[in-house]
Amino acid sequence: MSSTAQFPVPSSSDPAPQLSGTGAQLDSVGSLTQEASTDAVRIPMKTLLVASIKDEGPWLVEWIAYHRAIGFSDILICQNDSTDGTDALLSRLSDIGEITYIDNSGCNGRPQLSAYRKAYESDLYRSADWCLCIDSDEYFVPHEREGVDDFLQTYTEMDAIAVNWLNFGSAGNDVWQPGLLMDRFTRCAAPDCRTNFHFKSFHRIGAGFSGFGPHRPWGDPRDRYVYADGTIVPYHVQEAGLPDYINHSRAQINHYSVRSREEFHRKQARGDGFVETRVYNPKKFQILNKNDSRNLSIKRFHKRTLDQLFRLMSDRDLPWLHYKSCMHHFKSYAASLLILMTNVFVEFPVYDFV
Repeated sequence: MSSTAQFPVPSSSDPAPQLSGTGAQLDSVGSLTQEASTDAVRIPMKTLLVASIKDEGPWLVEWIAYHRAIGFSDILICQNDSTDGTDALLSRLSDIGEITYIDNSGCNGRPQLSAYRKAYESDLYRSADWCLCIDSDEYFVPHEREGVDDFLQTYTEMDAIAVNWLNFGSAGNDVWQPGLLMDRFTRCAAPDCRTNFHFKSFHRIGAGFSGFGPHRPWGDPRDRYVYADGTIVPYHVQEAGLPDYINHSRAQINHYSVRSREEFHRKQARGDGFVETRVYNPKKFQILNKNDSRNLSIKRFHKRTLDQLFRLMSDRDLPWLHYKSCMHHFKSYAASLLILMTNVFVEFPVYDFV
């Protein structure tokens, strides 16, 4: 089997409409987004990706591979109380220098906030230029720009950048299947759907923020906190108020919040990451399973993601650890996966089947 199969990579797909919002437009952003002079020397940024996870083994390596492919220089992952081998995967990834791993077990019922505090206090955070905090079912997708560093270079005078969700549905898939999420799920909510109001935020290190939560940094409201299109995030939204603005013109967060029905049930079994005692409403699948539009924006990074994935999975131990985690969640695929795993140390099998 070849690991270099080519896939169509569209330059754009189903562009989102521009929706009016309540935020003011920051005049200076237009000048910030102009192309830099060809004579300018661009200094690479240190970009930190932070996540708090539990029982995410089957999807973990792909998530890391993708965000390496778009250029994040550092990845810090906190894990608490996993039962599916996520901790073993993270330990191995840390051993080979791919991530920084913090064990967040025994975090007193609020694992995400505990994890983000540990990340905020880390040397890795203090040495970074920018930080983005997302979950392992979320993928940052810049438009037109070649990666995260190129994207951030257009916001040199900003302190924080809010990037709206684009929520993806199950695309009619009832069960888990091996393969990239970007291939399995291409149907999403309509761009103006209210589920896309939510956002995740980049924030600049050293800009006076006292910490960060799952959606935004903590600090005094400011005009230098903007949506990706340059619209100022209203002060009440910066202070945890409900957002009411959507714009996907320059970037989006692909939010694979349900995946297949079977995978959503695994998420229900795991529980909520913000408050452990909070259970998922059984109706949440119906609410979030929107498939009204099709969006392929992430597919332009398909080849890069596969390249990173093959590099990671050529490690001595990662394929087997990944396999065991998949089997913990989805035992029905044991036979087909085990046949392929017998070849893993001879010729690395195509990830689409593992």
